[in-house]
Amino acid sequence: MYKKQEPRARGQAGHVKDVRFIEVEFEAPRGTRMVIELSGGLRLLVADDSAVELAAKFVNFLRRANQGQGGGAR
Repeated sequence: MYKKQEPRARGQAGHVKDVRFIEVEFEAPRGTRMVIELSGGLRLLVADDSAVELAAKFVNFLRRANQGQGGGAR
């Protein structure tokens, strides 16, 4: 008798049952923080001076990647 298996067990891709987007808010840390909001809704939270260089490198990487796709990130 054939035993029913889950799709992944049979070597097939499974199907998405449900997708939900939720927003979780955490208590804001004390002190000054810089938030960089990019097009597309991406936000970077720069915690302190030590994170500024990393954030700048990340934004520069995104710009170059977007320009390679024909986009004009500014």
